[in-house]
Amino acid sequence: MAGKALAVLTFRWRVLQGRIAQHQRVWLLAYQAYRSALDLQPKSWACWVRLGHCLKELDLYEAAECAFRSALLLGAPLEDIAEHLLFIAD
Repeated sequence: MAGKALAVLTFRWRVLQGRIAQHQRVWLLAYQAYRSALDLQPKSWACWVRLGHCLKELDLYEAAECAFRSALLLGAPLEDIAEHLLFIAD
């Protein structure tokens, strides 16, 4: 039980680190935080969306598309991702 609680707190901490870095537009640091969070909870579609956004900002379009498509497969609403996918398609 304690291990599960620690994993949840660690996941939330890593997502928070990613959001702060993303807000500051430090894309590589944000990417690293979200990637680390996904190691703990790989089914978090919201985290996949954020990771995709970071990859898009780093001009890693193919990797961003994979992240966005992973988010879709995990249940992310298309409206949360459509704009990003359209940008990548251009």
